[in-house]
Amino acid sequence: MFEIIQKNILIPGDDIYDYDSYTTRGEQRSRGFEMDLTGYIAPNFQVTASYGFTDAIIVEDAIEEFVGERIGEAPKHNANFWGRYDFNNRILRGTGVGFGVQHVDERYTWYSSANNPARVLLPDYTVFDAAVYYKPNRL
Repeated sequence: MFEIIQKNILIPGDDIYDYDSYTTRGEQRSRGFEMDLTGYIAPNFQVTASYGFTDAIIVEDAIEEFVGERIGEAPKHNANFWGRYDFNNRILRGTGVGFGVQHVDERYTWYSSANNPARVLLPDYTVFDAAVYYKPNRL
């Protein structure tokens, strides 16, 4: 479990390259938990799974409408899985395959500025990965 409180965070204005347009956010808080499980289902089959929950909100801001809103780029849920199988027969010894999946929940973009407070709800997404391993005998 975690709780992170940040105060006086520098937020870009309408033009991220114009440092005079930057403002500060009074306070934002992130609470949640993360958990990971890893282990072997068989001597040559390893799995790793993780899950995270984050409740991240703006606690204090000069712009009252922002207070209580979710922090930008902070998904509430994210989950990962990775499995790796290493072949141990004589022909394929030293090779293996892996498969993974990562899911990230929807999240908002950051507020642009006080002059342009619009932000966009970004959709959730899932990424699938695969791998092939090879370990030469003498390396």
